Amino acid sequence: MSVPNHISPFRYPGGKTWFIPFFKNWLNSAEIVVEPFAGGASVSLACLVSGVCKHAILVESDPNIAAVWKTILGRNSKWLVEKIRGFEVAEKTVEKELAATVVNTRQRAWQTLLLNRVSHGGIVAKKAGRIRQGEDNKGLSSRWYPQTLIQRIELIHQLRNRISFRHGDGMTFLKGWADAEEDEGAALLVDPPYLIAGRRLYDHWDINHETLFSHLGRVEGRFIATYENLPDIKKMAANHGLHTRVVSMRSRQHTRKKELLVSSHFTN
Repeated sequence: MSVPNHISPFRYPGGKTWFIPFFKNWLNSAEIVVEPFAGGASVSLACLVSGVCKHAILVESDPNIAAVWKTILGRNSKWLVEKIRGFEVAEKTVEKELAATVVNTRQRAWQTLLLNRVSHGGIVAKKAGRIRQGEDNKGLSSRWYPQTLIQRIELIHQLRNRISFRHGDGMTFLKGWADAEEDEGAALLVDPPYLIAGRRLYDHWDINHETLFSHLGRVEGRFIATYENLPDIKKMAANHGLHTRVVSMRSRQHTRKKELLVSSHFTN
């Protein structure tokens, strides 16, 4: 039976499903995969399910995204599943749910997943617009897929003992990782908000990229970072003794684009 690559519950802008085969090949195997900017965590989840790694550490600063991970990995996972199972997507029901006052983490998780599914491109930033025409002219319901979403949530919940989630700042985590002794069994996947696209896609996009490269330059263990293919990024990487590689990817609109990979070394 084939192992699915896309296990994340999110339709995530800047998602890395396209990157999974490359990362698995680069990684080969690891005790732990660490994502300081987890987002939808599609790569780490795929590595867990396929057995490429044994454990994943996910770090996310956005409180809305963090609420989803906390709920799926915690005791309210079944509540979230039943909420999804019983929901009928329509303009009135969607707007009512999204306008409700958040009183706890599980409700925040529900609102975030709903917004992710009915927003254009899966964008969950405050300025996100709703899907209008959608797939096959289904409008708001065109990306809902409740059964698929439920299956993914249940699978991730089953993996909860192999996932450590931390709601916190990825830059702070990365600095601490660089300062610590090397963990030979771990590998970092660093997928920060991109220099240009990040401000359009996310609420928590504003990071100091030069500082990030400074941290990466001190990491002794294996890591790989993904970035926009920009001269400024290549220059920052070179300033800290890091190597870059340009790879092709296919965007959500099925157009070919170039992305930049950064590492202290590439083994293949």
